Amino acid sequence: MSSQKELIPMRPGDLHRYEREQKGLSIERASMQSRIKPTVLEAIESGETGDIPSVYLKGYIRNYARFLEVDLSGIEDHMENVKGAEPAVRTVFTVQNTEVF
Repeated sequence: MSSQKELIPMRPGDLHRYEREQKGLSIERASMQSRIKPTVLEAIESGETGDIPSVYLKGYIRNYARFLEVDLSGIEDHMENVKGAEPAVRTVFTVQNTEVF
């Protein structure tokens, strides 16, 4: 890709897919070499990241970019637009309901 600013900015997943295809890698091959699950790579490339916990998502995107030798500065600019699954908050303590007057 050129260093010229894009008129229509690419999502990180679009850039990942482009670079993977330029290297002639299948999702399965990229998964084996990067050690990231194929379902995660497919989700990143498609932009359908709603099922990936947000705690891990940006790390997956950065690691995939490093594997593909993509300039991270171009990815970081669009990272705030990437959304993952938010964790459910649960209590680990049991609370007894006692009424005090």
